[in-house]
Amino acid sequence: MFLASKSNYQHILDGTLLPGVSYPETLAENLSSKRTNHKLAEQGRRNRINNALKEIETLIPPAYVQSKHSKEASACNGKTSDKEKEKAGNQPISKASTVEMAIDYIKSLKAELESTKMKLEAAEAKLSTVDFQVNGEPDGLTNGVTNHEESKQVSHVHGSQPSTDATS
Repeated sequence: MFLASKSNYQHILDGTLLPGVSYPETLAENLSSKRTNHKLAEQGRRNRINNALKEIETLIPPAYVQSKHSKEASACNGKTSDKEKEKAGNQPISKASTVEMAIDYIKSLKAELESTKMKLEAAEAKLSTVDFQVNGEPDGLTNGVTNHEESKQVSHVHGSQPSTDATS
C-alpha cells in the first residue's frame, strides 16, 4: 500500500480526477470559495490579535518594560552595561513577552490597589476614632441624626422647603 501523493481535496481543486472517481462540477468552486473564506477569516483573526497585542503594549508603561529588561539582563549576566540597557530599551517586545509583562503589570496593579484599599480602610477607621473622640459621637452623628438630616429638619422648621436631593 502506498501513500497518495495528493489529497482528494487537492485533486478536486487541480481538476485532476482519479480513475473511477467523479465529483460534481461545482464542488471545486465551493472548495476554492471555502478555502478563500477560511484564509480571510484566519487573516482577520490574526490581525485582531496583533492589534490587541499592540494596544496592550502601549498600556504597559515604558519604565516598567525597562525595569523588566534590566532585571532579565542582570539575571543572565550578573551586571549590565549602559549599552546593553539602551539596546534592550530599543528592541521591540515579542508577543509572548508583551503578554507576560501585561500579566505581571496587572498583578502589580491589583496588589497596589489592594494595598491602597487597606490603607484607606485604616485611615477611615482612624478618622472615625478621632471624630468620636472630638465630637463624642461616631461619624458625625448627633443623637442618631446625620448632619444632612439635621439640616433638613432645621430648614423645615424655619418655613423653607426641605431639599429633595437623592443623596440622602
